[in-house]
Amino acid sequence: MGIIGSFQGWVDSPLPIWDKGWKNISPTGWDKVYSNHANPYIYTSGSTLQVNNAAASTSDYIIIARTTGKVNLSSYSYISIECGIYDDIYDNGKYAYVGVSTAANLTSASFAASVSIGYKTRQYAVRSIDVRSLSGEYYIYFLMPSMRRTSDDDPYLGIDSITLVK
Repeated sequence: MGIIGSFQGWVDSPLPIWDKGWKNISPTGWDKVYSNHANPYIYTSGSTLQVNNAAASTSDYIIIARTTGKVNLSSYSYISIECGIYDDIYDNGKYAYVGVSTAANLTSASFAASVSIGYKTRQYAVRSIDVRSLSGEYYIYFLMPSMRRTSDDDPYLGIDSITLVK
């Protein structure tokens, strides 16, 4: 007796994009696409993507980075993101964002869909972006504003995982 049917839905969902390395996206990697000051940077530290504004102040500085490749959101409902804002900072009413857009070079938080991450979000907090109304290819964006720090360490947005979910 043979197996009838398909396991496609089970195999495709969840679909990791970042999990201790880039997966299921081509080309792999990410790029800084905008900053309105001189010292921001993006890097990978161990298994975490980090977006560091390096402007620990009350000024309105931002850094925007995005995936190098696009992901097809047509058959997915959510993007699940394990993330947090790290190091000691004051609550200054600012938020980091993870969002999606078809545009290649955003200079503001003009996302088709996004989720905000507040300063109290710590390691392994899971946030979800609802992408049910979206179809086609999108970049995943990361926006980190300047935030006032309480220590010598620069505040940064840390991304531990990015997963597409049906």
